Amino acid sequence: MCQSNLKIIITTSRNPSSSLLRFTKELKKIFPLSLRVNRGNRFLKSLISFCLTENATDLLLVYENRGNPSSLIISHLPSGPTVFFRLSNIIVNKIGKNEHIPRNFPLIVIENLNSPLGKRLSSIIRNLFPTPCTNSKNVVIFSGKYNVVSCKNYWFERKGNLKSDILIHQFSPSFDLFPYKITLGILFEKKTEVEWSMNSFTNTFKKKSFF
Repeated sequence: MCQSNLKIIITTSRNPSSSLLRFTKELKKIFPLSLRVNRGNRFLKSLISFCLTENATDLLLVYENRGNPSSLIISHLPSGPTVFFRLSNIIVNKIGKNEHIPRNFPLIVIENLNSPLGKRLSSIIRNLFPTPCTNSKNVVIFSGKYNVVSCKNYWFERKGNLKSDILIHQFSPSFDLFPYKITLGILFEKKTEVEWSMNSFTNTFKKKSFF
């Protein structure tokens, strides 16, 4: 039986729109050991305290702009690091409601993240997933290209004994992550050290691949 000590809390900015709530519901499908929590009126410090009380290992916080999910913050608890992403190209419910798709600890494929920054992001992403079950039929792929990490979600089924009998399906959600900052602490810490920031590379970021 697959086991893990991971406990990921997924939540939103305060007063979330219906589309933001829908996205966090879909996001939960990627992370098998996650719990979607209604933030209510909690301020950031109170939210972190709640996560620590619940023995959460990570907090995924999604913000929105004009009713559309716009950014994702991943904060590793209890001491960091924290990585900040912009969200784009979000697709949900690509093949229906996905309610009957088998779900277990997924296989994780990370590609084209070979630079020091890419390896750092790869490590942070991998730590959000448990060791996959040997019979897992779910695959989550994170692929770096042009300073964006694309996340796509798949499952496969076997109809026979030949390779051609394996059917691969993509299901929601899928989205792109554009990293812009990594800090060494957790969210509410004001004096935390900035490990990496896009602002340091403003003039070259779009011209050069940092992955």
